[in-house]
Amino acid sequence: MTRAYALLASILLMATPLAGCTSSPEIEEIVDDILGCMDENAENYDDNATAELLGDCIYLASMEVFMTAMTEQMEIDEMLEIIPQAGYSMSITASEFNVDMGMQMDTVIEEMVMADLDTDSVYVKNGMSMAPLMTFEYTHIQVGELVNVHYTLGGMFAGEGAGMGSYQTRDADPDVMEIISSMVQASDSDGLGEIGLALPTGDLSEMSSDMPADAEPVISYDDESGVQTMTLEYTNDSGHDISIVTLIDDSEDLMSYEISTDNGSATTSISYTVMWGDAVIIEVDDTLPRTSIPINFHVEGMPEDDGGDDMFYCDNGNEISRDLVDDGWDDCGDGSDESDDGDDDDRDPEQMMDYMDTDDDGYLSLQELIDFLNNDREQNGEEPMSSEEEEGTANWFYSGDTDGDDLLSLDEFTQLLESTGDDDGGDDIDWMDYYDGYCEWEGDVDGDEDVWYCKYSEDQEYWDTWWYYCEDHEDDGWHCTDDFGQSEDFEYSSGGDEWSGSDDDDEGDEMFTCDNGDEIPMDWVNDGWDDCGDGSDEYEDGDESDDEEGDVEPFRVTMMVMGQTLNAPISDFEVRFLFDCREPEDEEDDIPPSDCSIAASNGLTEGSATVDPTLTEYEFTYEYLDYDGDGLISDMDTLVIDNLWPDVRVELYDTWADQYTSESFATAEMLPGFGALMALTVLLGAAFATRRD
Repeated sequence: MTRAYALLASILLMATPLAGCTSSPEIEEIVDDILGCMDENAENYDDNATAELLGDCIYLASMEVFMTAMTEQMEIDEMLEIIPQAGYSMSITASEFNVDMGMQMDTVIEEMVMADLDTDSVYVKNGMSMAPLMTFEYTHIQVGELVNVHYTLGGMFAGEGAGMGSYQTRDADPDVMEIISSMVQASDSDGLGEIGLALPTGDLSEMSSDMPADAEPVISYDDESGVQTMTLEYTNDSGHDISIVTLIDDSEDLMSYEISTDNGSATTSISYTVMWGDAVIIEVDDTLPRTSIPINFHVEGMPEDDGGDDMFYCDNGNEISRDLVDDGWDDCGDGSDESDDGDDDDRDPEQMMDYMDTDDDGYLSLQELIDFLNNDREQNGEEPMSSEEEEGTANWFYSGDTDGDDLLSLDEFTQLLESTGDDDGGDDIDWMDYYDGYCEWEGDVDGDEDVWYCKYSEDQEYWDTWWYYCEDHEDDGWHCTDDFGQSEDFEYSSGGDEWSGSDDDDEGDEMFTCDNGDEIPMDWVNDGWDDCGDGSDEYEDGDESDDEEGDVEPFRVTMMVMGQTLNAPISDFEVRFLFDCREPEDEEDDIPPSDCSIAASNGLTEGSATVDPTLTEYEFTYEYLDYDGDGLISDMDTLVIDNLWPDVRVELYDTWADQYTSESFATAEMLPGFGALMALTVLLGAAFATRRD
């Protein structure tokens, strides 16, 4: 008697005395029927059955269904599109006697990811163990703005960095997917990937290609849980014993799998488990000690002690990274890193396009150009472009858009740069150059304004745009501008000489001559910016003695926030200027900021910090530019520091955590000894990969 039959009979027997409507003969007639699956194609077919209940038959999945579920497993973002609570856990193990090292190597790599989008919660754990050389585990747990981090670092190669700890920090703008992406990418480095087996993905044939033709799986079904299990064991052509155990649910979706191999001297295995709904549990502890958020800066202008072949020495004494040389921008401040003193003809249009093409579509839009120029102004402490300046920029942009698609291709951008000179008559007049082109007075063409129409070639069918004033300089071509305003006085005025730059003669005593020969307006002197490029326009009290500082001069450094994952209020941070750091014990000794003395410090937005008067009378000036105006430390925010001594170290201090940001525990890469462990991982990974091949 099947379980379904027994249950039905019991219900009928219990209901009979209560209802009084079912007679004993009727019960006996039902009991005489044998309930079961009557479909001979079903797994639980019963050849004695004379009646079946709906859904009583069980149809097991084929091996292809199990294998497909494995190879087409979903990424975490795809899982979260189905249900807002999802996750997975994965482990890779390998055990082998390493001949080169003369020891047994047992390697375990673990990764676990859980997310709950409804509560902005995320759990990411990365672990790796290579007994007895090293053990590493790092866990990020976050619920809303509260973040917990746990780490363990040990083994022979951990050295002084060995230890463990648990801390809390905060994230004022939580982004679950960004956190997962940053931490999972870190764990999927080449070193980690080479150690374990690659996860099964892609074409089913990739997994089944080494299976013998007679490989037969064992498939079973648990009717209580609705889980189907496939077990497949075989020996491949290389003599490796392979075992695959896969679980799918009653909808044939993947639940878990484990793949193991054994060649007699080495074993490896991969296990993977999917988590859905209530299986996702994420909890945090708000009693842990605090740690700062880490802040990732891209720094320009800071002299390096070691220099080497990677550094370029500017004529003014500054040092920059060699990859900034001839990139189209004056990174030195005196033009010495750009060929021919930064002449427009030597700018690399392709590199400039790469900087400005933020959506990486291979084209430059007007908005991308305006955003880039405004960002550059912001970094230099200038106001954004006015509407008139944006209109001038738009006119310049569209003058190069020869195909009229509102985008500049690399060819159009290159031609536009080549046709735009930098000697066009002073800083106050913007000229558009048509060296091989043609301009013509069109008068009141559109019914409202008298203008000049121009094109880059006289053979060109369509006019490029219109201007208020144009001059024909024969060999030097046509040059046009709107800066003079629209007026009938400029009709047929192509023989004018305004383009020659006659407006440079009225500066008189208002100009300052730099030591390098350049001239700048007098009101730019001592404004906190190196406008000359050689520092000669910035000095202290007019007659600062050189005896104290020798030939060392202050300089400017720009620090831009890049790749920021955790965000916190700008008001929580100080700028600290450090000196008198302890001597390094060896070349690998990375001196922490806590081993330095504080020369000066102040709030990140205060703008200046004064050195202790007992040391010297000196003031550091700086500006923090909140790129998106959100009040938080976030990407593209920029700290510009002027008047900085070369031997002074700049660090940010998190007052909420009472810790320097560079000493944060809230990212695995910041942990002591992490770099050495990753280097070892790469070496051992390469060794394992060679043996598997």
